[in-house]
Amino acid sequence: MGTRSSLALGIVLVVVGAFFLVMRIYDIDLSTYGWPLYVIIPGLTLLVVGFVSLGTGAIIPGGILTMTGLVLAYQNSTGDWASWSYAWALVLPGGVGLGIFLAGLRDRDQKQLRQGRSLIFWSVLIFMIGFVFFESILNVSGVDYGIVGRAALPALLIVIGVMLLVRNFRRQRAVAPKPSAPPTS
Repeated sequence: MGTRSSLALGIVLVVVGAFFLVMRIYDIDLSTYGWPLYVIIPGLTLLVVGFVSLGTGAIIPGGILTMTGLVLAYQNSTGDWASWSYAWALVLPGGVGLGIFLAGLRDRDQKQLRQGRSLIFWSVLIFMIGFVFFESILNVSGVDYGIVGRAALPALLIVIGVMLLVRNFRRQRAVAPKPSAPPTS
């Protein structure tokens, strides 16, 4: 194990150990509602450690763990476990995108920032498409989302259509020949 990875593992173990110590000393029971913190805290620790010193080797796993914990926290608090049918997109590629974006911020790397933003964008888009399909059309969770659920499919179609039009317009502008300067005599 390299020096940097043992440093990351050491810091994560100290933070997680301190978390468990506080829980034991104060007899805190997170088994019913707070158990997603067992995933969120190591994830946030890896994000911070990676951002401060280790880079993408800790930031990307931290993004994945943190997003997994946040999805689990939502599901645990609402009982909407069926949302895994589309919420996975927030974890992969969303957590990876978060990690790459933070690595780009850390390193001031414009390419990583663009890649991270792109992965986050696609993650949210896949999530929205999944939400529309699984909730508006199939109603997998049995939850009535009211006007949001009824408007989700048309709104999603409009958003995707506008994105395709903007993308097409940008490509046409990039490819269009530039007017040449008049000849000088």
